[in-house]
Amino acid sequence: MATTASAALEHALIVRFGAFGRIEEEFLLRSGNGLVFTSPHFTAIVRSDGLKQDFLTPTARSRTAWSSASSRR
Repeated sequence: MATTASAALEHALIVRFGAFGRIEEEFLLRSGNGLVFTSPHFTAIVRSDGLKQDFLTPTARSRTAWSSASSRR
């Protein structure tokens, strides 16, 4: 799964910047903190491309919605 996410990231960088490889301008990649985005393979690609990675945290609203949905089961 991490290799699929890495391939998607590489494709997006080509589309956005016109090339693949180290990005010279500062670019912040924001993602969830799931296993795919925290895997050693994915984080190595992020670092080698010169990107900074930031992880989103769930908001109180989404946690509340999740617990409400879970309690209805």
